[in-house]
Amino acid sequence: MSEAKATVTLDGEWLLARIQQIEYILDEIRVKAADEAFAKGPRQDRDTPRPRTKDGTPISPSPRAGTINTSGIEWKLKGSEPADFNAPWAWAFAYDEDGYIRPETEAIVNELMHVEKVQVGDYEITLSGRDKNLLSRKKITAKRGPKR
Repeated sequence: MSEAKATVTLDGEWLLARIQQIEYILDEIRVKAADEAFAKGPRQDRDTPRPRTKDGTPISPSPRAGTINTSGIEWKLKGSEPADFNAPWAWAFAYDEDGYIRPETEAIVNELMHVEKVQVGDYEITLSGRDKNLLSRKKITAKRGPKR
């Protein structure tokens, strides 16, 4: 019997495109699995998406809520006027125009994915807005005792 030989020619660009498609699909599966696992955590009542970096990597919880620095955040008043450092209430965008977490808000947003509010100095900060894409900062005032 004669031996048959076959020649296989691969198109490198086509192969690279298929590999990239597979990597993209695997990333989507990983993101969906992380979202489902996150949804089963302590914040089941919130439909806020888990924060991610620009490359899609989920941000893990910050172990240092007490060391969050908010000085780089551009706080605003109603009407989008810049807020004074001592303003009793202010808001800021947590995400940029493309939907990614702003670098200056990353630590606080990450922490707020796990707790309802965070105290930073004399302020209490929460996620607010219809889509939970804003930060609200309000000055903590001393609570008075019960009325007599």
